[in-house]
Amino acid sequence: MQSVINNFSQVEYLMIFQAFIYSYIATQFFAGWGWWLQNRKREPVSLNHILFSLLIFLLLVDFWWISFERGPGMTSSMNAFFVSLITPLTMSVLAFNLFPRDHASDANLTAYFQRRGRFMFLLLAFDFLTNAVTDYYLENLPFDALENIFRFTGVMICVIGAISLHPLFIRILCLTGYGVLGLHIVLMGDPITMQAGYGLEEHLTLFITFIYGFIISRFFSGWSYILEHIRTIQFSKEHIAWTLLAFVLLIDFWWGAWEREAYITQHESLFLLSLLLPIILYGLVIILFPFRKYGEEYHLRDYFHSNQKTILLMFGSLLLSNGILAVVMEGSFTGQENIFRLIGIGFTAVAFFSKGVVIQRAVLVLGWALYLIHAVMDT
Repeated sequence: MQSVINNFSQVEYLMIFQAFIYSYIATQFFAGWGWWLQNRKREPVSLNHILFSLLIFLLLVDFWWISFERGPGMTSSMNAFFVSLITPLTMSVLAFNLFPRDHASDANLTAYFQRRGRFMFLLLAFDFLTNAVTDYYLENLPFDALENIFRFTGVMICVIGAISLHPLFIRILCLTGYGVLGLHIVLMGDPITMQAGYGLEEHLTLFITFIYGFIISRFFSGWSYILEHIRTIQFSKEHIAWTLLAFVLLIDFWWGAWEREAYITQHESLFLLSLLLPIILYGLVIILFPFRKYGEEYHLRDYFHSNQKTILLMFGSLLLSNGILAVVMEGSFTGQENIFRLIGIGFTAVAFFSKGVVIQRAVLVLGWALYLIHAVMDT
C-alpha cells in the first residue's frame, strides 16, 4: 500500500478520522458545561463534578497530543488502527456518562456524580491501562517507561477513588490528579517530530478546527431559532447586534490564530493555553442564545437584559484571554493588536458598571466602530 498518494499520507488520512472522534468528545464537555452555565441561576453547583470533568477534559487534550506519536504505528495494519481507537472510544463513553442525558429529571449534579462516580473512576483506570498496552503495541514502548509510570499512578488514584466516594476525599484525589497531570505535561510535553508527511501543527490544528466549527454551529442554531420564531418572540435588535459582534470576533480570532501555529507546537502547555479562547467563546455563545427545549418560548429582549452583565463579562474575558495568549506566545504586550484589546476591555468595563441604557448602547456602537477600524487597518 502506498504511504503517500498525491502528497496525502496515510497517517493524515487516519488521523482525520480520529480527530472527528476526539473533537466530538470535546464538544460533549462543552455541551455539558454549557447546560450548567445556562441554568446556573436555578441549579446547584457541584464542585467535585466541575473538578472531575475539567480534569477529564485536560486528559483528553493530553491524549490527543500523545496520539501524534502513534501515527506511523497505526498505519502498519488495520488491527493496529483498531487498537489506536481504544482510547478515544473509552473517552467517548466516559464523556457520555459525565453529564446527565435527561437534565430535567436528573439536574442535581452532586447526586449524579455521587451515583456514577465509581463507574467513571473505574472506566478512567481502564483507559490508562489500555493506553499503556496501545503504546506497547504501536510504538514498542516498554511498560516501565516514564510515560507508563504516570499512567499507573493514574490507575492507582482511580482505584482509590472508586473505593471511597466521600466528597472531601474525591476533591483531594482530583486535586492530586491535577498535580500529577501538571508534572506529566512539564516533563513529557516537549514537541514531537515525525517524518510521515504529517506535522504536529496539522495534528493540533485539526483538533482546534473542529472545536471552532462546533462553536460556529451554535451561532447558526441560535439565529435559526430566532428566524423560525420571529413572529412569536420579543425581538431585540440590540441582542442581535451583540451576537453579530461576537461572531465577527470569532472569525477574527480564527484568522489571527494562524500566526500562533508555530507557538502551540513548542510545548503541550502552550497548546492547552490556546484552548482557553474557544472555551470562553463557547461560554459566550451559550449565554447569548437561550437554547431551550423544543416548544419552550421566551422573550428575547427580556432574556438579553437579564443576562447583559454576564454577556459583557464574557466579552471582557474573551479580549483579556486573547491578550494573555499574545503576551505568552508572541511576547508582545504593547503591539497594535493589544492596544485594540485594551480599548475593548475598557469599553466593556464601562458598560458593565454602568446602569444607563444609553451608555450601554453607546458602548455597543463604539465596539463595532473599534472592530471596523481594526479590520481596515489589518487589510
